[in-house]
Parts: sequence; C-alpha cells; structure tokens
Amino acid sequence: MRGESGPRTAPSGLGERLRAGWRRALRHRGFVLGLAITGAALLTALLGPLVSTRDPYAQDLRHAFDRPSWGYPFGRDEFGRDLYARVIQGSRYTLGMGTATVAIGLLAGVALGSAAGYYGGMADTVVMRAIDLLLAFPSLLLAIAIVSILGPGLVNLVIAVGVYSIPQFARLVRGVALALREQEYILAARAIGVPDPRIIARHLLPGCVAPVIVQATFSVAAAVLAVSGLSFLGLGAQPPLPEWGVMLSRSRGYMRLAPHVVVFPGLAIVVVIIGLNLIGDGLRDLLDPRLRRVL
Repeated sequence: MRGESGPRTAPSGLGERLRAGWRRALRHRGFVLGLAITGAALLTALLGPLVSTRDPYAQDLRHAFDRPSWGYPFGRDEFGRDLYARVIQGSRYTLGMGTATVAIGLLAGVALGSAAGYYGGMADTVVMRAIDLLLAFPSLLLAIAIVSILGPGLVNLVIAVGVYSIPQFARLVRGVALALREQEYILAARAIGVPDPRIIARHLLPGCVAPVIVQATFSVAAAVLAVSGLSFLGLGAQPPLPEWGVMLSRSRGYMRLAPHVVVFPGLAIVVVIIGLNLIGDGLRDLLDPRLRRVL
C-alpha cells in the first residue's frame, strides 16, 4: 500500500499549490478587475469583425459628427465613419504594437542581462555600458530619434519603442543572475561540465520568470501609451488606419464641435492602461513571497 501512495503525493501537492495560488488570485480584487478589463480588450481585438460588422473605413459625409445613438453607440467622426467600428479595429493596432515592442525588449533584454550577470567580467562591462548609453537618453526622445532615422511607420515604431524597452529587462535579469550564479546548484553544474547555455536556460532563467512577468505587464501598459503618443505625433501609424493615437490626433481639432470623437479613443487608451497596471500590481503581490501571507 505504501508503494501505491508514494506516486500520488507529488501531483496532489502540485495541484494543491495551484489551487491555493488561484484562490489567492481571486481574492485580489485589483488583479481580478484588471484581468477582466484586459481580457475584454484582447477578446475585442481578436474578435473585432464579430464585435462590429461595419466597415471602419466606410465614409458617409452626410452624417459627419453624428452624436452617439442606438445604432452608432460611439457616434461618427468627421468623415461620417462609424467610431465604434474604428475603436474596435484600432485595438488590434495599438495592443498589437504594444505587445510586439515588449516582446522585442524582453527577448533582447533577457539575453543580454543573463549573459552579463552569468559571465561577468568584460561581458558584463560591455553590456552594461551599452545599457547605460541607452538610459542616458529620455525614452520618448530616444524613440523619436530612432523613428526619425528609420522613417514613420508601424514596423519602425515597434522597433523604436522595443529598443528603449531593452534596458529595464536587461538590468532586472542581470540583478537576478548575479544573485543566482553563486548558488551551490549552479556551481555544481559548472563543476561537472554542464554547458553554460544549458545552465542559463535550465537553472538561471527560471529564477527570473516571476519578476520578468511583472515587469512585462507594466511594460505593455507603458508601450501602449508610447505607441499611441508617437502615432499622435505622426511618427507611427498613418491615416486612415484606425489606431487610437492617430484617431486622437485627427480629432483634436473638433473637440468643441463633437467631443465624442476624442472621448472614446482616449477612453479606450485609459481603460486598457488601467487594466494592465492592475494586473501588474496583482502579479507583484501574488508572486512576492513576503506578501503571500497577507493575501
């Protein structure tokens, strides 16, 4: 009977930990609210054609600046286009670009930070001086400079915002790597000849998962704001794309005549950023061992 009970202990322990973690998450009101907001925004972006069947580019100048109504809940813009359909379609561009920029910063930053922290010496010096060089410029000015060199466009905007996202991930992972590389299990792996890339992948990076996830969540919120801001300045998406920053830029001259053309794109940006920040705050609380007893 003892032989049968042994294999069942580990799965039940893992399942209990997962259930306990899920219960803690459900008790965190901010995390649940942020998850609901962000999940709704992502579903809207993925299921855009199902959420709104109208063409976001179709113009009807006879109904320009129509107020919100039952048929057009967000009203119409200066060309008579359905503002609701454009906000729904714009979620794909804004959220997609925000996520892509963080993916660039995360991949490059984790690679550079883990190499600098694990190897130290000259590798650490070279990587961190390059990171310091990037940090010497204000992030928004650095992105503007990169886009000015590469030219306006969606791809160039993603590259620009992605580049200035690299330092925060590199510094975070480097700090964790410096703390972990002297641990006994990593020293033992190096002593028996385990290749460095395998040590980094199997022993070092798992220790960085929790802080990287939290940082990535906050970074997506910052990237959404940066992408919208640069598109507002004409350095990202270009009309007639229904990107939220472009919509704000095109509509700011009609704020007094038709406030709804500015309110709804701006409200979409605000709501998404609040949802992402709430998720980040919740994950930080849930993944911090010092706060688990409180939740």
